[in-house]
Amino acid sequence: MKGLMLSHARLLVLPIVMALALVGPGCVQKIDDVSEVCPTGLRTVEDPLSEAPDLSCTDLRGADLKGADLGEADLTGADLTGADLSWANLGEAKMIKANLSGADLSGANLSGANLTLVGLGEADLSGANLSGADLRGANLGEINIIKAILTGSGNLDWPNLDDATYDSTTQLPPGIDPTAIGMTLISE
Repeated sequence: MKGLMLSHARLLVLPIVMALALVGPGCVQKIDDVSEVCPTGLRTVEDPLSEAPDLSCTDLRGADLKGADLGEADLTGADLTGADLSWANLGEAKMIKANLSGADLSGANLSGANLTLVGLGEADLSGANLSGADLRGANLGEINIIKAILTGSGNLDWPNLDDATYDSTTQLPPGIDPTAIGMTLISE
């Protein structure tokens, strides 16, 4: 089996839980032969998840995870490039060094999420709740944060928000001058 691709995987969104293709411990983002790292192969979890899922180092590029409940999930190092995570619950999720470039996170709950060193370039975060999220070292260039909530976002490196778009409803932490750091105001 070459690589780990979920583009044709069966992803069922159920109320509060989600059936996902999961991999065994030690899997990495890009591998040539899954059997070397996951000797038991891939499995599908179709029962309600009793714990937050461990999707670390999983290739979820382009996955349709709209409305998924991934609260407290471990997505460390996961590749979610171009994934649809609109209206997903990612509250308290651990997403260190995840790649969310070009992902649709509109309306998503990312409150309290650990987004340290995450790649969010060109992501759509319109209407997303990032209150209390840890955004240290995150790549936030060219993101859409119209109507987003960033109040209480800790450890945010504000200069990384250059070329981000916002509007008058975007909630930024006090003392932040968006035009001084290169953000672009979109008028309604």
